[in-house]
Formats: sequence, structure tokens, C-alpha cells
Amino acid sequence: MTTENKFFSEFPTAELRVLVVDNDFKILEIIKQMCLHYDYNVVTFSDASLALNYLRENKYCIDVILVEVHMPNMDGFEFLKNVTEEMNVPIIMMSYDGSTSSVMKCVTQGACDYWIKPVPERQIMLMWKHVAKKIWNENKPSRKHVSKFASLVVDAPVKNQEEGSSSSKESEDYYVAQAKKTRVVWSKELHQQFVEVVMQIGLKDATPKRILEVMQNPNLTRQQVGSHLQKYRLELMKGSNEVTQQNERYMYCNNLVSEEDQLSNHSYA
Repeated sequence: MTTENKFFSEFPTAELRVLVVDNDFKILEIIKQMCLHYDYNVVTFSDASLALNYLRENKYCIDVILVEVHMPNMDGFEFLKNVTEEMNVPIIMMSYDGSTSSVMKCVTQGACDYWIKPVPERQIMLMWKHVAKKIWNENKPSRKHVSKFASLVVDAPVKNQEEGSSSSKESEDYYVAQAKKTRVVWSKELHQQFVEVVMQIGLKDATPKRILEVMQNPNLTRQQVGSHLQKYRLELMKGSNEVTQQNERYMYCNNLVSEEDQLSNHSYA
């Protein structure tokens, strides 16, 4: 396994600190509930200017921002411009507007992604990857160093690329601490117990907190269970897609056989 792959596989996905901005209260609540389902810490705002003030006062306390493009007072573009100029936090823009011009404008102004509403739950589940990618890229120039998050050992200090990027350093330190907590060996027996508990609770309702309560394993933390739960869901989704593809191929072959039989019967008639 490469250092990069190890870094992403061990990245603590639970308790991601998310800021969501949207003037639609219904959308805010839906996204909030999806975030809580994956054990993320979420703060919501319906006013972009208030959200910006919150960020200025708590710039080291948010890992990723999800913001609507079209809003009254301060729209998403102005919000994006202010945030990218003042701090280094991944920003994901979202909108019902899927036009190329809107997408390109957001991306060229510094957004790390653009989501078309309604936001699929899978995108919320994988939102942590934007944070992981940011931290990995900030340390990428120092190739001789082993990633802190992969081995928790560094040959020498890695300097930030930009002066004054203390927010990056604090975010990095936060995840180093989280990574230390998330190192656990999921043995076959431990994984089997985990799966049984998830099936008992129900995959849709399973959260790290509920799983921990049922497993009653004092050596596990919410971060460890949260990360394992996300990987387990991804494996199930991958398996489901493979089964679907197999079924489609099976149906296609059956249709070909049926067509050949019909042609054969017609020729003998």
C-alpha cells in the first residue's frame, strides 16, 4: 500500500466539522440530518453574512464548508471570494443550477467541488475526502517525509507553503491527534461482531454512537467505529453495483438467446 493510500485509509472520517449555508431551511435540515447520520459535527446558517462572521471568529474550528450559490443579501460567489481570501478551508458549492457557466465560475474562484441539488447522501458520506486531500496536498512537496497521518512519524518538520497559514497547521494538528486515536486492528472476529451489531440495529439507522453502545467494547472510539462504518457502507455499495451489472449482463444474454430462438423458429416455420 502506498503512503497516499495508507493516509486516506486511516484518515479519521467521523466528527468532521462541517459548516452549511443555505437560505432554504428545509434543505438546511435535510443536510444537517445527513451529516449527523455520519457522526459529523455540523453548524448551519441561513444567512451567508452571519456565516462569514462565524468563520472569522472560529476559523480553526471548521474543516469543510457547504454553501448554496444563489442566496439573497450575500450570494455564494461573494461568500466564496471572502473565504478563499481570508482562510484555507475546502468549500463545496451547491445549487439546482447545473449550468456549465455556474460550475466553472465557482471552480475557477476556488471551490473544491460543485454539487447539483438535491444533494445525494453518498456525497455527504464522502465529503471528508476533500479535507483529506487538502491536508495531503499541503504536505506533498516534502516527498522524503512519511505522512504524519499514515505512520504518525516524520523525519523533520514540514513547513507550511504559505506564511501565516496557521489555520492549516491547527487543522493538521487536530487530525494528527484524531489519527492517533483511530489506529485499530479490525480482526476477523471484531469485524464480525461489528457486522452483527449493524445488522441488529439496521444499516440505515446505524450510527457510531449506537454501534458502540451495543458492542460495549471499551477499546473502541466513535472515530474508529465511524471510519469503519463508512468503509463498510462503501464496500456494500460496491458489491451492490457489481451484482446489478451482473444482472444486467445476464438479462442481456437472455434477450440475445431469446431473439436467436425466435429467429431460428421463424426460419423453420
